[in-house]
Amino acid sequence: MKFKIIPADNYDISTFTKDDKAIMVDIRWGRIDYTELDETSSELFENCKTIEEVQKVVDDVVSKCVPVTENKKLEYYDEYWSKSLEHDVYDSMQLTDAFKFDVNDEIFLNTSSGGGANTEMTFHKNITTEEFETELEFDGETLTLEEAAESWRDQFFSENGWLEDSETYYRAPLKVVEVKE
Repeated sequence: MKFKIIPADNYDISTFTKDDKAIMVDIRWGRIDYTELDETSSELFENCKTIEEVQKVVDDVVSKCVPVTENKKLEYYDEYWSKSLEHDVYDSMQLTDAFKFDVNDEIFLNTSSGGGANTEMTFHKNITTEEFETELEFDGETLTLEEAAESWRDQFFSENGWLEDSETYYRAPLKVVEVKE
C-alpha cells in the first residue's frame, strides 16, 4: 500500500538574518510534490492494512502536536508566531519527529515544487525604513532590501552577507491519499 500525506495547505518561510536583523518571507508554491510513503516508512504505520487505518494514525499523531501559535520553542515566537493567525499549522521538523520519520528522508520538507511562487514579507525585526531602502547588488542587477525581500530574491541576500534558513509548514487536516500504481 502506497500513500502520500497531503496537508490542507503547505508553505515555506525563508528567514534571512544578519547581525541582530531578521526578515521572514512566506513562499506559496503552485505545486508541491509530496513524498510517496508505505507502511514501512514509519513504525507507526506497520500494523496498518488500509488507507483508513493510516488516516487514523495520522489524525492521532497530529492531535498531539503543538501548533506554531502555541509552540514557544520556535524562534521569533514572541515577536511573530504568538500573534500569527496560523491556526492548525505545524512546522515540518515537529511533524517529522512525531511521525518517527528519519530526518534524513526529508518527508515533510519541500524538496520538489514549482508552478511559480507567490511571496510576501511577513515579518521583520530591527530594520529601519532607511535600511529597507538600502540597495543590494547581484549579478549586475540592483534591488532595495525591501524589493529583494518582497520578491524572495535570496541571491541578493546571500551575496550581501545575509544568512538564510528555510522551514516548511503544514496546515491540518493532513489527508492520506492512496497512490495507485
